[in-house]
Amino acid sequence: MGQSATGSYIATALAPIEAKVPIRPTSKATLELEGVNVVRARDVTSSVVQSLQAASEAISHYKSSGSMSGFDDQVDRGVSYELITALQNITVGADESDIEVELASVDQTLLDEPTSKTHRFEFSGGDTSVLQRAASQLSA
Repeated sequence: MGQSATGSYIATALAPIEAKVPIRPTSKATLELEGVNVVRARDVTSSVVQSLQAASEAISHYKSSGSMSGFDDQVDRGVSYELITALQNITVGADESDIEVELASVDQTLLDEPTSKTHRFEFSGGDTSVLQRAASQLSA
């Protein structure tokens, strides 16, 4: 975490590609059946990227049509009350809020030069009011 300029903050999180993430808490050792008891960290990150893309598209839909229906339409892609509230929290009082996710190639360790795909999402303080409305709509 760092500050690149006054009022600007950068947080970097690194997630191992093949780490297993438990789907639910358990007090005893269980079989790590992928998709049943655990998922790969890469799949979690990919789901977050898909959800951010869907939220960004819902905001764009609202800006072009004035309709909040884009948020409901994107629930299957990960738009949720929790996501919209988190985005609302990073846009309040901000000129611009960027989220950048860089996904390294799965076989990056086998290559001489790493390859990656970067996903960038831009939100602004002007998005706060629509995100507030969307959060209310999604909580209902």
